[in-house]
This record gives sequence, structure tokens and C-alpha cells, in this order.
Amino acid sequence: MEAQAESRLQLWALSPPSQAGCPVVLTSAQLNWPASYLPVTSAEKVTEPNLALGFRNSSGKAIRSVTITARLLGKQSVYQLDANAFDLRLTFSGVDTADEAAEQLREIRVPEKMYAYGVTRVSLQQVLLTDGTFWTAFGHGNCRLDVQGSTERVK
Repeated sequence: MEAQAESRLQLWALSPPSQAGCPVVLTSAQLNWPASYLPVTSAEKVTEPNLALGFRNSSGKAIRSVTITARLLGKQSVYQLDANAFDLRLTFSGVDTADEAAEQLREIRVPEKMYAYGVTRVSLQQVLLTDGTFWTAFGHGNCRLDVQGSTERVK
């Protein structure tokens, strides 16, 4: 019992203090782009990015699904000069491990025609555990990751 409490204290020391008490601790977020080029005609396909989300399961239980809101910078057209911020709600599932210290990475597909160019914030909205219990962000505005330096893609 004492060893388990000490282990939990060590885990809290690894967690960013702003996310204390969150069942999933968000550790990183960035857009991963497949190799592509700027299309010349509208007939050519524009490659869409994936949101690469790093996190730790701090709930101590296996997770059925996680819902997040990602604030992305995007354009209405690939040729538009300025990017605008928009929020996109995304869900991923199947976090089998309950190991609280294990860093995990998920590639989440961004919907087509979003023309996302950067991610500035990811907020945890809901966590559904495999035992049927769930957690929501109501009253927990601290369960978020503000991303620095990923607003533009440079090649």
C-alpha cells in the first residue's frame, strides 16, 4: 500500500502540474504530414495531415475511448495566405494499457478538406473507461496542452 502511494507520488511529479487530476495527461501534439507537393490543378489530391498526440494514461484503468478538442490553424483553400483558428472534436479508442508511466502516441486522422497547417491547443473532453465509468471535462479546464512552435510547416 505504501509502495503504491509512493509510486503515485512519483507519477504526479512527472505530470505537468496544470494537468493534475486528469485521467489522461497530454504530453505532445503536432501535425504529421505525408510527403506531398502543392497541387497545380484542382484535379490533384491535397495530402491531409494526421494529429500525432502524445499522452499518458494516468487513470490506472484501461480506456475504451478518449475525446479531445484540438484547436488547429487552417485555411479554406491551400492557396489562401492567412490561416484561421478552428476547433475540431476528435475521438480515438483502444488504450489497452493501464500503465501510468508509459508514454503513448496516437495518430488521429484529420478530416479531409480541412487544410490544417498547425495545432495550438489540445483539450481533454471525455474519457470512457472499459469498466463503463466515464470522466468529463466539466469543471476541469486544466486538462489541456498548449502547443508552442507548431503553427507553421516549413520544408
